[in-house]
Amino acid sequence: MKNLKEELDALVKEGKEIKVTWDGGNDSGTITVYVDGRGLDFGDDLESDISDLIDGALDYGSWAGDFSARGEVFYDSEKSAFVGEGEEITSEYESEDCNIEVEVPKAFNFDSISIEISGDWEYDPVGVFCRFNISNGPVFEEHMGLQNKIQETLEKDITDVISKLNCTVGSVYNDWVINRDDMDEVGENLVFVIESISYEDRVSNCKEHEISVVDKDTY
Repeated sequence: MKNLKEELDALVKEGKEIKVTWDGGNDSGTITVYVDGRGLDFGDDLESDISDLIDGALDYGSWAGDFSARGEVFYDSEKSAFVGEGEEITSEYESEDCNIEVEVPKAFNFDSISIEISGDWEYDPVGVFCRFNISNGPVFEEHMGLQNKIQETLEKDITDVISKLNCTVGSVYNDWVINRDDMDEVGENLVFVIESISYEDRVSNCKEHEISVVDKDTY
């Protein structure tokens, strides 16, 4: 039986850096142990001992839940502990009121309009898909042109709504099938009003870690 502190201190005396990183959430996660920048093989005795120590201190279990977590700690021989920081991100799903109009000329032949909004606001712009659904009759170039116009208009309007939110927005996903009969007649047009947009609010919390290795044994 060896003492984990003694084993780590010996590596530090050799001038080696011991680092541990973690990254996971939503039912999967990994803990990686590095010695001088080289990742130790999974199942290596030292890797297992350190991973078990860090895993127990973080207490993420099987990483189940609607969250993500990442971080890193370095072994500090003077403190006899792994010291560093981690970030936890949890998600809450919210909706924002809006007043966005979808407008189609009454003369257009269609049964319904399918609209889908999707994207990860943190990394990509929100994309919009729009399609006229027609059970009887052809799809004309005018339909295709108006589909593109609706997509462009919605992308601009939804971007304006999301960009004004005072939070960290993650994914944005909404879809509608708008029946012709559900649209209001306004002059020569049919109008449907989108009254709210759903989005993911990502809440980030940073946490300092000092994970002691005192009285931890290895086998």
